[in-house]
Amino acid sequence: MTRPRSASSADRLLDAVIPVLDILQGQAVHAVRGDRTRYRPIGETYPVSSDPVALAAQFARRFSRLYLADLDAIAGAPPDWKTYHAIRSTGLECWVDWGIRRLLQLENPCLSPVSPQQCPSPIRPVIGLETIADPQEFTSASARTLCHNTLFSIDLKHGTPMRSDDELPTVEWVNLARAAGIRQMIVLDLAAVGSSEGPAALQLCRDLSSHFPDVDFFLGGGIRDLGDVASALDAGCRGVLIATALHGGGIDWKPSQQAPPRLRP
Repeated sequence: MTRPRSASSADRLLDAVIPVLDILQGQAVHAVRGDRTRYRPIGETYPVSSDPVALAAQFARRFSRLYLADLDAIAGAPPDWKTYHAIRSTGLECWVDWGIRRLLQLENPCLSPVSPQQCPSPIRPVIGLETIADPQEFTSASARTLCHNTLFSIDLKHGTPMRSDDELPTVEWVNLARAAGIRQMIVLDLAAVGSSEGPAALQLCRDLSSHFPDVDFFLGGGIRDLGDVASALDAGCRGVLIATALHGGGIDWKPSQQAPPRLRP
């Protein structure tokens, strides 16, 4: 029998939650085990809007950060900058994976907080292991400059790095990202996404957090409830990425009447 959590305990755990939006052809979709052929608008599964901006506005009433996966861009389409900035304008710190293949893609005025006339809402890019073209990108002379505001996503399937062109172990990927100055990383097992079967990569997060105390790790995939959030924090993670449990009721998040303060652009 699960012991009831106090309001203060639940609030602390909710503060560690980063809501996830997967967008495909302009709609928020329900991600299922990394099989993108099965993704459908989230409104077909849960009583919520499939409009990503409307969903982000709801999340902004309780949370301060949001992770956004642009599935079209990850597959090779141009990034959907309009949607990214509309979401960022809700006041959320927006982490975006748009399928970065080369670090030179980070040389973009839309990412710079010193160009408000061009893009008033800067975002934080997520470099995914699934799409980065070459591990040596992280060792280039300009890597530290280009990666100063980025996160690295360790994309897995059933615990195995999602790469077909190399056999680097997860630890080596972490070392490469650290060499580029990245100190915030996501451990995301796509085979567990949308499964509600529990966090498949929990032990990996525990091991990585112990081995790399200078890195903040965030866990994603399979989170069912606040008990799983607590387990992730106990394992050394700094936060968890969640979609299904927020929409499906596994986690009872109650937006307050007042939104958190907006981040400065």
